[in-house]
Parts: sequence; C-alpha cells; structure tokens
Amino acid sequence: MKAAVLTGPQKIEVKKVPIPVMQSNEIEIKVSACGVCGSDVHMWKAGKGWSDQPGDFHMGHEFCGVVTNPGDSKFKVGDRDTFWANLYCGKCDMCQAGQEQLCREVNGTNYIGFVCNGAYAEYYVGKASNAYLLPDSVSDIAAGLIDPLMVAYHAINRSGIKLHDRILVVGSGIIGQMLGELAKKAGAS
Repeated sequence: MKAAVLTGPQKIEVKKVPIPVMQSNEIEIKVSACGVCGSDVHMWKAGKGWSDQPGDFHMGHEFCGVVTNPGDSKFKVGDRDTFWANLYCGKCDMCQAGQEQLCREVNGTNYIGFVCNGAYAEYYVGKASNAYLLPDSVSDIAAGLIDPLMVAYHAINRSGIKLHDRILVVGSGIIGQMLGELAKKAGAS
C-alpha cells in the first residue's frame, strides 16, 4: 500500500509499505479520510513520532474508512468505521470504571499515529474495540472531525457551563473553534 511516511524534520514521502498483518481482535479498513491534527504538525516539524520504533512511521489519528477485513469482530465487510486513537488496555481500574481516557497503561502516551502507525496510508489495521460504526448520515470528512469534537465536547461537559455563563477560549485552532460553538449551544456567551 502507499503511505505518507515521516522521513525527517518537515519531510514526508509517499512510499510503498506492507499492509500490517492482522492480529486477533483487529480489523482492517481502507482509509477514506484522515484529518491533519496540530499534533501531526508538531511531529512533522520534529521529524518523528512519540516512539523510537524502527522502520517507516506514518501519522494520522483522525480518520475513517470502510472495513475490508473484519477478522473475528462484530463488524462486516463494507461497514464504515472510525477509530478512537487512545490505545487503552481495557483492564486497569480506570478502564473498568469506564474512564478509558485515564487508562493507566496509556499514561498519556499510547495513541494511534503517535506511537504506532496511523492512517496516513491506504489501509489501517487496529483493535476492533477502538472502532465505531458510522451512520450513513455522517460523511467521511465529518468523521475525520469526530476526534477533535469529542475533545471539545468532553471539556464543555466537564465544565458545568450553564445558561448566561461567560467564557474565554484561548486558541483559535479547530478544538478552540469547537469549544466556542459548543459553549454557545450550552447557553454561554
């Protein structure tokens, strides 16, 4: 498959790389869309991801695609899926409490496209437990915005914003823009 491989500081090359071999509890998708996150820009500037894994590295954690091999999962060939980039363990006390974003194994460092290859490629193979079925009403481009939208939604949800509260959003990136819009919908100005 072709992949946009990070080869050095501010250098990405389109290369032929092998499609990852599926393991148990994984699915394979043909990538339909993948966003460019501010984190990707930082890795591009640095010329490397968060791990020192050998070989070609490609970023991309805001993505969706069509299932080409469901493996032993509940998904079917042709399903449209998106992935949560957090590679949580599912076993620690935080995961068991439904707080996967606080997984003790991840410890803020284990994400698709940061420490392992992401979706700047034709195919992505990953844990079926991190995949979510997309309804037909969600376009591929919109699905690429689910990750930053959920970051903003989580912040607004945790903030306790109520009608007539006044807020300040510092930062004009996509998450800042989404924070502002969600805060307005929650009744803030």
